[in-house]
Amino acid sequence: MRINYIADNGMYKQLTRTAYGYDNAKDIEYKLEQENKAKDEVPVRKITVRQLYDEYVKVKEHEVRELTLYKTKNVLKRYVLSFFEDCYIDKLTVSLLQEWKLSISKTELALITKQNIYKEFRTMLNYAVKVDYILVNPLPKVGNFKDALAYKPEIKFYTPKEFRKYIEIAKKEAKKKQKQEKNYYEWNYYVFFNIAYYMGLRKR
Repeated sequence: MRINYIADNGMYKQLTRTAYGYDNAKDIEYKLEQENKAKDEVPVRKITVRQLYDEYVKVKEHEVRELTLYKTKNVLKRYVLSFFEDCYIDKLTVSLLQEWKLSISKTELALITKQNIYKEFRTMLNYAVKVDYILVNPLPKVGNFKDALAYKPEIKFYTPKEFRKYIEIAKKEAKKKQKQEKNYYEWNYYVFFNIAYYMGLRKR
């Protein structure tokens, strides 16, 4: 892989490294960016994701409304700190972030919720860059959640054989109630499930 960048003197330069796999290549790219930026910048401060969060929300208290802050804190605590709390922010590699993203992808959260989680996490890491805790935000290299990554729960349905077996029992129960108790209510189930099955209706 090759990485092109502009040095501080304005000259274009290129670095060449060997990588195996997409995640490995992205990790190398991120580390090289950190190394090159670190040459003329202040050293990265060792700080955990939890420490970053504590400082970040204190700053946000003076910048956003109370409800907005509450939502931000709730999202970060539940979906970021639960995964990265004791991790140092300069150790947030692309491969590690991919693991986090996959774990969120497997949940039944709505796509827009997952995208909001990503947005809140990215904004917090952008703050870390702003205050020189890290030199590069690695999260954009992973990318936001998309439809293709959304978890799709298993769809449960009756096979024709299962349905015939079920509906026959429902019919017998309806006849039994009608004969013994003069109760016609059980026929509602028989009619309802016949209509639902043959019209392809689904419960929402």
